[in-house]
Amino acid sequence: MRLASLVTDEGSTVTESKNLGKEFIKYFKEILGTERTTSSCLDPERIVFGPTLTSDHQDRLSASFTEQDVWRAFASIQEDKAP
Repeated sequence: MRLASLVTDEGSTVTESKNLGKEFIKYFKEILGTERTTSSCLDPERIVFGPTLTSDHQDRLSASFTEQDVWRAFASIQEDKAP
């Protein structure tokens, strides 16, 4: 399958493959935004003195589960929610 043409927001039709690519990039940049630099610096005090999981929570997160548990979890998700 190949995309032959598309209509831009301005109403013009684009058919050349070079321009199709440009229009796709323009469209997705508009809806997704541009790259943003994030800070990778961690606050050591926050790590040491911040909230932590209790032993019980740690055990629950590392507990084994079965395929039936997974299906049960999927079945419990509401219809208007993504799994």
